[in-house]
Amino acid sequence: MEILGQAARLVPPGITARYAKVPWSKMRGMRNVLAHNYDSINYETVWATIQLDLPDLLPLLQSLLDQEEPP
Repeated sequence: MEILGQAARLVPPGITARYAKVPWSKMRGMRNVLAHNYDSINYETVWATIQLDLPDLLPLLQSLLDQEEPP
């Protein structure tokens, strides 16, 4: 999740604007909590994110890659 959040920081604004359904700010925010506030991580929230949000996120990101990949 930290890697996803770090990668989200590097996505250009034009891409994030085109793919507004991807929760870019939430991904960056989760990364910041995991990397910097590790002493106050709510593991139930992390687990819920893994179980409920990640399965929907992966197809969104794959679709983005498929559409943005150069021919």
